[in-house]
Amino acid sequence: MRVVQFTGPAADASNTEIVERADPTPGEGEVLIDVTHAGINFKDILMRRGDRAYVPQWPIVPGIEVVGTVTALGAGTAAELQGQRVAGFLACGGLAEKVCVPADLVTGVPESVDSAVAAAVPTAWATAELLLRHLPSGLAGPDAPSRVLVHSAAGGVGQALAALAPLHGVDELVGVVGSASRVDTAAAWGYPTVLVRDDGWQRKLTGPFDLVLDPLGSKELGADLELAAGGGTVLLFGNAGGAAPAPLPDPAGLMSSNVSIGGFSIATTSTQQPRLVADAMDTVFRAVAAGRVRPEVVLRNGIDQVPATHDALAGGTAPGKYVVAFG
Repeated sequence: MRVVQFTGPAADASNTEIVERADPTPGEGEVLIDVTHAGINFKDILMRRGDRAYVPQWPIVPGIEVVGTVTALGAGTAAELQGQRVAGFLACGGLAEKVCVPADLVTGVPESVDSAVAAAVPTAWATAELLLRHLPSGLAGPDAPSRVLVHSAAGGVGQALAALAPLHGVDELVGVVGSASRVDTAAAWGYPTVLVRDDGWQRKLTGPFDLVLDPLGSKELGADLELAAGGGTVLLFGNAGGAAPAPLPDPAGLMSSNVSIGGFSIATTSTQQPRLVADAMDTVFRAVAAGRVRPEVVLRNGIDQVPATHDALAGGTAPGKYVVAFG
């Protein structure tokens, strides 16, 4: 089988290879999937640049979400999974023609859902679903409007948050993007208000927000806290900004502001509570099958397209959710 692998840290595709490897064999609790489609995610870029949290050793095969057919079962897995079209989440290794995935992180894809669309669900859309479950409820009264602020609104998770927010009762959604070239994309996803993240961007907004969702690490944490409502939550779910995490605010200040800071990692959740990730995938697939949401994907045909797509994603020139079709 062919796989994409990174042989060492790089800011571009210079250390990216497409190579042949032996087909894997599923271990206990795993299924083998013949991959037809795989999602491209910013975590691939974090691996490529060598972030220590994501690269235990070189070479490494990136890719964390796949769709395909189950062709072999490991011990302890359900026999009915054999031959099913499924979506799966995995820590790494998904940009390959065959992958082994824990059965607890696999869910069936409804017949009406296209495989390319399905490949967007296990990471970006499941992440968005789980992030929105952190929306505080009842703190300002049952009839109070809920307001959510989203950084990187033009990205794959940003698209999913805009689509899923109404299903979680969000009344007002504001998006923040890194450049003016991304404003139209975020607006098209469904953000009525979109700001460019420049000096003093937070002063252009009127708070407070019940939930602030930030994948940039702690780079904008001070502004996030300024805009958060009393009783609200700032949730950090990535380090796309690339900087070393800044010190957290003084605890006394946090207590007096009545704002919570939290963290979220779908990778950690997949280890600690795998069925929660599978449940989020199921929830999104039901919404897609019912026509309530539809992930918009940019499809690239062929594994050979992966390195250039990574470059575009790393350079901020690839808004939206990218999926590669194998074959």
